[in-house]
Amino acid sequence: MVICISNRDISFDDIVNICLKTKNNNQYKTNYYSIWKRKIEFFEKYYYDYYKKEEYDFEYYNGLSYNALNIVKMINYLNITYGISYNRFYNIKTMYDLDNPLYKKYGPIINSIGEYIKYEYFFKNKEVNYEKIFDIPLTIDDYYYLVARLLFPTYFYDLFKNNEKYDLISNYIYGYISYVKRIIIEIKKRHNNMSLLESIINQL
Repeated sequence: MVICISNRDISFDDIVNICLKTKNNNQYKTNYYSIWKRKIEFFEKYYYDYYKKEEYDFEYYNGLSYNALNIVKMINYLNITYGISYNRFYNIKTMYDLDNPLYKKYGPIINSIGEYIKYEYFFKNKEVNYEKIFDIPLTIDDYYYLVARLLFPTYFYDLFKNNEKYDLISNYIYGYISYVKRIIIEIKKRHNNMSLLESIINQL
């Protein structure tokens, strides 16, 4: 018997299901503080050396980056949940794409959650049902990393690096920050011991 899987468009439920099925606690952990710090420093140099134009709104996005960096600096990476991870969704549209080994990586499952939320908002003008996040057994450090991942402007950096227009992102950024704030408030409701979230909320 041949089982045919419909090549439908992916949804947030699909991302959540992958996180539920593939999580594990392998001891190999990546310190994203050092990775993000190098990335920020690279773009700062790239910007100041070659652009220096106010219309790029670079300082605002750079500020978001440093807020995210301050969060990941305090994370215990041994408590981050690992599994199948997707870092971008530019080319992942359908179920076949989602199953393509070229796009699958081993890493924090939060990468998939955070980047899918950003992709849906900026490129499809949609909000996901973020209540689904709480179906996944996550650690406190996972939640802090999710907040950092949501704040870190990966898509702005991608477009900026390739000299592409990023009007779509710039036009939606303030609505996106309001959206992220709602997600953070919901996390705080469920985890009162995450005291750092209060200051993050007040800064947004």
